[in-house]
Amino acid sequence: MDDHIAPRRVVILGGGFAGLFAVRALRRAPVAVTLVDRNAHHLFQPLLYQCASGILSSGQITQPLRAVLRRHGNVRCLLATATGVDVYARVVHAERADGTSVSLPYDELIVGIGVKQSYFGHNEFAQHAPGMKTLDDALAVRRKIYCAFEMAESVTERRAVVKVGRFHASGVLGVADLAVHPHRVPHRLPEPVRGTAQLGGGLRLRLPT
Repeated sequence: MDDHIAPRRVVILGGGFAGLFAVRALRRAPVAVTLVDRNAHHLFQPLLYQCASGILSSGQITQPLRAVLRRHGNVRCLLATATGVDVYARVVHAERADGTSVSLPYDELIVGIGVKQSYFGHNEFAQHAPGMKTLDDALAVRRKIYCAFEMAESVTERRAVVKVGRFHASGVLGVADLAVHPHRVPHRLPEPVRGTAQLGGGLRLRLPT
């Protein structure tokens, strides 16, 4: 008589903070965990603004999920995007990086796929205040900042205005980083004033020499 009992199958959607906390809580449980995320890395979101301002590189705020969970013997990581959940059949449908489909049967499902930025009913703000939730968002803001510094470097006026963003807390923090660490800006801006960052609502922050 076979007395082997198969472990319960747990599928976790999302490799963010919620997903990792769930994995660690199940570390010693008699379960088989499948962690599904469309990225191969865990992103430390609180430092996105420092990546956007160029203070930190993208590699300093991300870490491969497999490296984070290498000591969790009951976990496997799957690089895929969840496309649907059949709650009656208890199956997650996902699409892998190569475009193939995969079905993941589960006994327990944990969903921690994160959130999107909210404009509180004013979606027209989106074109002026881009989101800061993903690494792509941060790199897009960085490109705009570096483009602004590139243009400022080419002007002859003593005062260069760098427009960073409007109505966005991360934009303010990013500019504060640049003010504290002006030596990290790889551009030769007009002297003696390094530049002025326009934050929104008429507020400007002067970057020191």
